[in-house]
Amino acid sequence: MNGVPVDINSFPTMATDAFGRLRVSQPITLFDSFHRFQDNGKISEYTSNNAYSYHNSNAGCIFMVVGSNVGDRIYRESSRVFTYQPGKSLLILQSYCMNKATVGLRQRQGFFDTYNGVYIQMSGTDLAFVRRSSVSGTVKETVVLQDDWNFDKMKGNGPSRRILDMNNVQIMFTDIEWLGAGSVRMGFVIDGKFYVCHIFNHSNRESTEFSDSTLPYMTTSCLPVRAELENINNTGIISTYHIICSSVITEGGYELHGRMRSVGYSTLDAPKILPIKNTLYPVVAIRLKANRLGGVVIPIEINVIGTVSSDYRWALVSNPTLSGGAGWVSAGSDSCIEYMLDATNAITDGTILRMGYFTSTNTVSSSVTLNGHNLRFQLERNSFTGTAFPLVLAVAGKKDSDTVLGCIDFEEIT
Repeated sequence: MNGVPVDINSFPTMATDAFGRLRVSQPITLFDSFHRFQDNGKISEYTSNNAYSYHNSNAGCIFMVVGSNVGDRIYRESSRVFTYQPGKSLLILQSYCMNKATVGLRQRQGFFDTYNGVYIQMSGTDLAFVRRSSVSGTVKETVVLQDDWNFDKMKGNGPSRRILDMNNVQIMFTDIEWLGAGSVRMGFVIDGKFYVCHIFNHSNRESTEFSDSTLPYMTTSCLPVRAELENINNTGIISTYHIICSSVITEGGYELHGRMRSVGYSTLDAPKILPIKNTLYPVVAIRLKANRLGGVVIPIEINVIGTVSSDYRWALVSNPTLSGGAGWVSAGSDSCIEYMLDATNAITDGTILRMGYFTSTNTVSSSVTLNGHNLRFQLERNSFTGTAFPLVLAVAGKKDSDTVLGCIDFEEIT
């Protein structure tokens, strides 16, 4: 050795993702939510007793409000779960302002559902990070109070020298290395810097009362963003929680690697009849099964052809009311999907996501790629009501009793 001194430096903690890779790749946003002019419709809501939400146009955010009595509660959860790809870090950013800590009031914000996930919780005056898991068959929660955070307690004497004040607007981050045994980092973004507060570590760890080291630390990391405001006892006051923005990002790119499937008409001589001209009728409908509302299913292409010469208008419609026909049919015991091909009544509601036109001469069809890689058309649901939102390929003809055939291709990620 020549005795020349060498300085060895490491990257700052948050300069690398959950798998230790330097954050240099372009992140891909799976979901974002903000409320500039109104509630953006990407969130489902549940209320009980005296609770409600409203859009504040000046602040551009949602106010959740509960009354003063025990049982007053409001939950808000995204209508989609967000796909985790093994080997890629999943980064969740959420901005909010909690109500002042109040005895009897419980507040939660995070990446979780009824059975699994991680979140921050203010229960009364106790602030904690929580990991929820149902891998044992029952829901168990590991509650880590602020004084027990293992990286930075944010009480002025930690690595950041910051003091966390939950009475102020916060940007919380969570990044997840799942693989069933990875780590979860949670903390806050302050003045443009990421500060880790607590790390849930799971690989090569001893079992605890709340975690079996022979099993994954939670059933899945394909989860929704969610916020809760709830009186677990009488509080004597009205409480308000401000929901601002959220974003779910996969780091290091994303590629669809799901199981490809297609549903549509297999009998060519029995096409769908469109009884009344210029009226949209459902041709193919798909939705999540009631027992698989946590599935991630991405429609990637639609195909439709007129079987008689005419002009046609097609539309991809989200969550219309369907009626008539024999009902929903399972796409298979290994599928998250059920479908309907024989709904008879015209579509009168729902949201048109895409629309187009084609002319059929018995040799020309219309095929539309839906850019499934950006998850824009992912199937949705309301977990509070247990309701899946149908996605429907609908068609209108130029003449009474025009006929068509159609199909929807999709990938099942989970």
